Amino acid sequence: MSETKQNKIFISHSSRDMAFVQPLVELFEHMGLTSENMFCSSIPGYNVPLDKNIFDYLKEQFDNYNLRVVFVLSENYYNSPASLNEMGAAWVLRHKYTSILIPQFDFVDIKGVIDKMQISIKLDSEKTELKARLNELRDTIIKEFEIKTSLASQNIWERHRDEFINKVSSMEVYWKEIYQLKENNRPFVEWISPLKNLIQINPLSYDAMYILGTIYAEMNDIENAIKFLKMTATLSKDDELKEKSISNLKEIGYVI
Repeated sequence: MSETKQNKIFISHSSRDMAFVQPLVELFEHMGLTSENMFCSSIPGYNVPLDKNIFDYLKEQFDNYNLRVVFVLSENYYNSPASLNEMGAAWVLRHKYTSILIPQFDFVDIKGVIDKMQISIKLDSEKTELKARLNELRDTIIKEFEIKTSLASQNIWERHRDEFINKVSSMEVYWKEIYQLKENNRPFVEWISPLKNLIQINPLSYDAMYILGTIYAEMNDIENAIKFLKMTATLSKDDELKEKSISNLKEIGYVI
């Protein structure tokens, strides 16, 4: 008799989308998932353990668990070779998957082995639809992982679900504002408020942190430029973003 593999959620994402991935992991926690049945490489407690080889550990996840892969799709995802490798491995091994599209990324932008006809969750869809899709995802996970629920847990879930929606919706509004400022060639001083709001909503908005640092550098506010570029260089897990931040710091005469 073959051994039954343990169920596990595997969140496949680009590290540059941490502003959306962190709230998503917290939402899964409120569904009842723990570090025993969820893996997310960018979040402490759910990532690769100390002294483990990252590639060997990822291979173990695909080989040894009955995975539901959650693809957090974005332009950043498709620009990440590591993310595309995870997508390919999930397809080859025929793992179940759910696709979640971050704001400003559309269904027509889905490429690769993911089925465009499979229903996905779009984080900037109409709120009633988004609530319904998130409820469906919770019901699926509760069934697959045999999580015990109660009326009280349902009420708690709805509160955390709505908080998640409000957070990602707020981030979408501020990113739209920044895109409009860029398209209209507005002065950098107008960018500061929406960027700070993004970081306040989610301190893991490292893209916003990096942009804010470069803007302060352009405005010759060296103290704030160093502050935000240094935070990005030391805290972000995205190697490209770290290197760009370090390079910008060197240009203004600061070396980490």
